[in-house]
Amino acid sequence: MPVLLTAEDPVQSQRWNDLVDASPAPDLYYRPGYTRAYQVEGEGKAVALHVEAGDTAFLFPLLLRPLSKLTFAPGTAGQDAITPYGYGGILPLRSAHATPDQLRAGLTTLADWCKSNDVVSILLRLHPLLAQDEEFETVVGPELILHPFGPTTAVVLAEWSEESLRKDRRWNLAVARRALRTTWSAAVAPSPPAPSLPEALSLFRGLYEATMDRLGAATFYHFSPAYYQALADGVGDRMAVALAWSGDQAVAGSIFFADRRYAHYHLSATNDVGRKSKATTLLIREAIDWARARGCLRLHLGGGVRGDDSLFDFKKGFGGAVHQYCFAGLICDPVRYQGLVAARLAQGGAPPRQDYFPAYRA
Repeated sequence: MPVLLTAEDPVQSQRWNDLVDASPAPDLYYRPGYTRAYQVEGEGKAVALHVEAGDTAFLFPLLLRPLSKLTFAPGTAGQDAITPYGYGGILPLRSAHATPDQLRAGLTTLADWCKSNDVVSILLRLHPLLAQDEEFETVVGPELILHPFGPTTAVVLAEWSEESLRKDRRWNLAVARRALRTTWSAAVAPSPPAPSLPEALSLFRGLYEATMDRLGAATFYHFSPAYYQALADGVGDRMAVALAWSGDQAVAGSIFFADRRYAHYHLSATNDVGRKSKATTLLIREAIDWARARGCLRLHLGGGVRGDDSLFDFKKGFGGAVHQYCFAGLICDPVRYQGLVAARLAQGGAPPRQDYFPAYRA
């Protein structure tokens, strides 16, 4: 029987962290401190399911979301679940990769638990660096849907040099180095003149919110001050805030994570001066050294907003390997799932998008 662990309970949270630490592929996206930041942001209750299935075991970090908040079905009992923003959908606990039979057994056990606990569906964001899309392709079926989203890219740190940069990225780096200085702030006290982590997060948030407003980004991409505080509290020294400065003005910033194997480029922001000075290229270049110093194997830059777009092209210019990002939709209770889709349509909702899961939230 799966074991439910909550991020709010200190004992259970420690057990959750211990499971991640003991796994073959520990990563920050699987940890309770990261998941809890999205609970603070109001996206659901931060939990992890520890699933034992035959000769294998998995950890699923999730946000449980009440169905009662659906506008077309107020008061509906039950929940659904989603992986927090990022790439921490499923963590194998005994080997880095699962066989089709092991994965099928783990997902069946997960779905049975969910149906018994009134969880209708689960959206799993799969980890590109672990090639989980290839594993899930072997077990797709009527109740497990695999949606390819697009490519991501990761710098292989042992092989990378500045010669790996595409020509335009090299030019941008030269521009930025002439115009800007940088600071790095982390939970461990930074060396002057770097601001403290709370100060750096405040500066970053100002840049980030202005950037999202300029881009007309959806509410999903905006984060409250409480979110950043929860990251600082929960992630600790696995997070750093890099800022680029023109004189005494912060003109760009990025948040990076690092665990034992992988580092990740999480959020980024820049103003007009930073864009003109090519600040983001400089921050990512320095993050490569930061990730190397942490002993990481790869710096995952992620993908685009809409798959293979201009943002992905920018990231690809750093010379990293290309991976595929997919998400998997698990329908745990098919009858209730279809009932929710029907209820949404009955209330005048548009037909469900084929690339969205769960369909009743499209």
